[in-house]
Amino acid sequence: MSGFNLAETGHLVQLWEPANHTAAESTKVINMENYSHCTVILSYGATPAADGLITVESCDDMTPTTHTEIAFDYYECIVDFEGALGDVMSTKKTAATTGLVPTAVANIMYIIELEASQLTPGHIGFRFSQANPTGDSIMSAVAVLSGARYKSPASPTVIA
Repeated sequence: MSGFNLAETGHLVQLWEPANHTAAESTKVINMENYSHCTVILSYGATPAADGLITVESCDDMTPTTHTEIAFDYYECIVDFEGALGDVMSTKKTAATTGLVPTAVANIMYIIELEASQLTPGHIGFRFSQANPTGDSIMSAVAVLSGARYKSPASPTVIA
């Protein structure tokens, strides 16, 4: 078989369910022990509030007891499937440790790319946070883990 079979060589984690997220909130920690790469797909429906800042944290345990905001690379796309180039990502951009400020445009998608090597030494995983958007923030997010150390169709949980 060629290509990437998510069910057998990767792992999928829903970070935020599709809904109107109107408060500050953090996801569960994603344990990267058995994976080398994490791609997060963050999709907004309605126009996101720019003050709903998205940050990525390196975490020392699943609680987490200690968490440190880190810089990260991302791509963005205005998802207009009825228009030309509605599936084309931007060039790579970098968010500082202060996070990604969502562009106030409806139907925008962000792809965040992380390597396990970006974790602070001694840390085990990533957590994602949204600051209080003080308004409607209709979005969802999933993480796709790849570079599995042990591949199997029924991969063990990475959030417990």
